[in-house]
Amino acid sequence: MDKDYIKAASIANDALSRINSIYDNAKTGIFEDNKACKAMEEFISSIEDFVNTVEHYSKDTKEGYLELNKNGRYELKGTELTCGYPVEIYNRKYGEWNDGRIEHSDEYGGYYFYNYDDRHMSLSDEVKARIRY
Repeated sequence: MDKDYIKAASIANDALSRINSIYDNAKTGIFEDNKACKAMEEFISSIEDFVNTVEHYSKDTKEGYLELNKNGRYELKGTELTCGYPVEIYNRKYGEWNDGRIEHSDEYGGYYFYNYDDRHMSLSDEVKARIRY
């Protein structure tokens, strides 16, 4: 990840601390204050999302191909992927990574990839994947 994103996340995290301090002491009760408070809550949430996203995607990755293990679960290079486990699957058709998580449903024949962009797919051995740690 480009170091400027990491630098921006650090600055945002510092600002978040100061903004939260102001938020904790902010007054509400009148229409204008209530609107400003709501806007501040949304701004804080947006900053938190940015910081969390940069922190997540700046983690190292372990990449390989899924394998069904003896427990009937998929694993990636020794890491068992249970329901809710965040994973990225390589989409060969578009030449890009998609992020999501492992889930289980009879509709997909067992474990499947829950894609955050709503293109879920069944899993099988030899699907190219990566996890972050």
